Amino acid sequence: MDMITAGLLAEFTKEFQIENLSEDKRFEHFAGFVVLKRHYSETFDPGNIVAGAGGT
Repeated sequence: MDMITAGLLAEFTKEFQIENLSEDKRFEHFAGFVVLKRHYSETFDPGNIVAGAGGT
């Protein structure tokens, strides 16, 4: 992962207190948040928008 993305992910991880998740899961939350935030201005929990294991 490049330094800029790693820094953004670290800030996101702290803000949403998801340090307990693995890096791939934290990145999944981060990517979903970035995509949705452009179209939805309300506050939301990024954990509510990820599909999770098994594609559920």
